[in-house]
Amino acid sequence: MTARTSLARAAVLAAVVVVCGCNSLDAPDENGLELGSLATTPSASGITYASQGLLSGMRGDASQLTQNFSIFGREGYNLDPGDLQLVIQYFETLGDLAVWANPYRTIKLADLVLSGVGDVSSFSAAQQAGFRGFAETVKAVELLNVIRNVDSSGAALDASAGANTPLPPIVAPGVVYAYIDALLDSAQTALLAAGPSFAFNLGAGFAGFDTPTTFLQFNRAIRARADIDVQNFSQALTDLTGSFVSTSQPLAYGVYFEFSTASGDIANPLYEAVPRYYYAHPSLADSAQNKADNTADNRFLTKVKQIPPITRAGLTTQWTFQIYGGPAAPMAIVRNEELILLRAEANLGLGNTALAIQDINFIRVNSGGLAPIPTPYVAGPGQPPTLLDELLYEKRYSLMWEPGSSSWLDARHYGTLVDLPHDLSGFVVFPYCYIPLVECQARSNGPPGCQAPAGV
Repeated sequence: MTARTSLARAAVLAAVVVVCGCNSLDAPDENGLELGSLATTPSASGITYASQGLLSGMRGDASQLTQNFSIFGREGYNLDPGDLQLVIQYFETLGDLAVWANPYRTIKLADLVLSGVGDVSSFSAAQQAGFRGFAETVKAVELLNVIRNVDSSGAALDASAGANTPLPPIVAPGVVYAYIDALLDSAQTALLAAGPSFAFNLGAGFAGFDTPTTFLQFNRAIRARADIDVQNFSQALTDLTGSFVSTSQPLAYGVYFEFSTASGDIANPLYEAVPRYYYAHPSLADSAQNKADNTADNRFLTKVKQIPPITRAGLTTQWTFQIYGGPAAPMAIVRNEELILLRAEANLGLGNTALAIQDINFIRVNSGGLAPIPTPYVAGPGQPPTLLDELLYEKRYSLMWEPGSSSWLDARHYGTLVDLPHDLSGFVVFPYCYIPLVECQARSNGPPGCQAPAGV
């Protein structure tokens, strides 16, 4: 699937909105019949149904995002016994692994909402603004997912309008991030004009963030995540102020993808009652800091469990994940614990070390059960040598095996990819994914991002 996503493809995406896993998404047209004319004669039901389809589209990225960020970052493995070539693709040759097709399908559907909502006279101006703020935020989320995967390969800013329109150009990461910022800020303006409620249901995963005002906090959280990606630390602090970051809220407080075993829905794809595919990297056990009682960091104890040793494709581990406790376990999109750590990272980047240590210690004590670090930072036994290394340790253990997993991204940002574990001879760490082959083949002159980068 290339960025040349047709209107028919977008309609198919919206037609599967029933798998959104959001308990009570009230879709007025259960068969998606309104969507065939969404681009030409948009209706209230078609716009509503398509908007809810965006939730399903976003959720479709969750499993692959988690695997890419976590496996490249040496937090986990996919040791699928039926496809052990995945080990080669992640660690030796770099397979066609970029998160790409699904985000652009979702982006195309968002474009349909944005182009059609103004033509629906039954929506008030405030309701139209709510649809626009939501759809633009979703577009930004999906583009951020893409560029975090492909980084220097570059990405397209939009999907094509149809099969007979030119493919959008591949642009540099800085251009993509600037467009993401513009989308989120435009969405902010729309959400501020959207009144007290949306004209559609966002579902249980957005509980607490399902009005324009509270959804704007989610929007600012995503903006802060993008700010940190490009080390725009001052802007990150501004955007975090508008988010839901709080040391008074639970660390798990945030926005989630919902799953279930109900008919028509899907179960959490990373849950395994008995491990078959997904295993934790041994370095998580080796690097976990100890609490005062000499037992490991609570995050390691609660998220990882020991199993009989298993060896596949030359890799041996005796650990698997227990983060997702059942087939209906939710998966975080962004939550308070990440935002507190992003605030620490922004303050550290600006030289505000005392404020950074304050947030680091809040996470260490309340999430890890660890002793606080001193101000100024002096590494104790078993602790990283620098304050930045200590912060990145906290991010690794707080966000492991989640869609926002940071080990790979942080190693790329701070130039430490070579320090990630190299388990076997010939294994390398790849800095980013290349643009998918089908996308390159659709272009007469493949952009530079069609070539696999060298690993370190």
